[in-house]
Amino acid sequence: MAFPKGIIELVDSLYQQGVNEAVICPGSRNAPLMIALTRHGGFKCYSISDERSAGFFGLGIALKTGRPVIICCTSGSAGLNFSPAVVEAYFQEVPLIILTADRPKEWIGQWDGKQFTKKTCTEIIPRPFLISKRMIAL
Repeated sequence: MAFPKGIIELVDSLYQQGVNEAVICPGSRNAPLMIALTRHGGFKCYSISDERSAGFFGLGIALKTGRPVIICCTSGSAGLNFSPAVVEAYFQEVPLIILTADRPKEWIGQWDGKQFTKKTCTEIIPRPFLISKRMIAL
């Protein structure tokens, strides 16, 4: 599979920074991220289909280990389902790395269901929840 530009570098960089666990919600848009994480060899990956559950599962791992954990999902409203866990992580100062995919820019606004840009996602979640010394939103 040909990976979109930067995905391998992103995964390598996260690993070099000490990140080694990822909770992945399977989807078509985030397939390159899923494959890069699982093929890397340095990540323990968990597959959980429900994003809300996956967010809290990742939060639990981060609470137990004190290390950043990746939570990864597909496009559309899927990323918003991480919100309850992200808010909990923010207030407890627990490190989470949120990786979400997006549809190609030219596909947005074509009246497909559950589609909007990541910019829309970050406008819905108040800014203080997205920016923290211990949390990265990509």
